[in-house]
Amino acid sequence: MIIVDEIVWAAYFTGQQSKHVARLDQALEKEEDLALVADRLTALLEGFRREADFRKMRQTLLQLPLVSPSVNARVEAAVLCRKLRSKRVKIERPTSCLVSQTCVELGAELLSPHPDFAKISKHSRLKLCTV
Repeated sequence: MIIVDEIVWAAYFTGQQSKHVARLDQALEKEEDLALVADRLTALLEGFRREADFRKMRQTLLQLPLVSPSVNARVEAAVLCRKLRSKRVKIERPTSCLVSQTCVELGAELLSPHPDFAKISKHSRLKLCTV
């Protein structure tokens, strides 16, 4: 399973080109097992200004499995954040630890260009999807 970060979905739907969008295209073409962390769905959908873009995105995303962080993933995310802070590893988005722990718990890879995840993967069992 590949968890696709909202940054990649937003870039995909707005027509931006990147290696992460190309990997998403490939995964969609091959019908790979993709999912989205449910906590990020609202943040992703609310960002679309045009109604047509919102509807297209909603239709596509609601066909994907939405995975919800378990209570254990939430606790482990806090442990991870504390571990990173003790090592002076700066994370921009607090939700990055939660997304990371959800991926670890599910044995999923993460497709994201956000620099938080590269840092987190060096200090945890998070596996990043190869692009």
